[in-house]
Amino acid sequence: MTSHRSESKATVKFRPPPSFIEGVQDKSWTPTPENWLYGSWYMTHTSQQYYWERTKNFVIQYAPVMNGVWPCSNQELVSLTPLSQPERIYTAFGIDFPVAGLDDAWLCQCTGHLSHISDHVAFLAWGADSQNVDWVVLYSTPLPGATVGLPAQVAIMSRERFGPDNSMVEAIRKALCAAGDSD
Repeated sequence: MTSHRSESKATVKFRPPPSFIEGVQDKSWTPTPENWLYGSWYMTHTSQQYYWERTKNFVIQYAPVMNGVWPCSNQELVSLTPLSQPERIYTAFGIDFPVAGLDDAWLCQCTGHLSHISDHVAFLAWGADSQNVDWVVLYSTPLPGATVGLPAQVAIMSRERFGPDNSMVEAIRKALCAAGDSD
């Protein structure tokens, strides 16, 4: 990725993926501001081979379910374009339920034709780059014992299609590697 925008000189503070079963909050975690999640997020980087080899234009749109009080259940609309069918857009809906005891962590339940798939999702880091483009590092993993769905992944999501600037992406990568995962 090439960026012509000014580059940020930032450090990134990661939390390790939480234990969704124990629901114990990392005391050093700073939760995202209330309602910060809502709106469109573009996947700009991912460890999930399926997405970078077979899809493009992966977008998640988050909104509260009804007029929930934060943290509340969220609805999500996922859309993507298969590289093999560039004229098509696939969509999937889901409901995300907050995980008790954890900030910025949810149990995601797909609906419709994907209703047999659920996973846990948590933010590992979040912020904005030098251009004030919001980003989040998202970790998702299948539920224990799941036999369908994709393996665990780490992804950078951004409010903008082009993602955070190169220096921020590099800072995220370094922080992730320092946390113990070189992929």
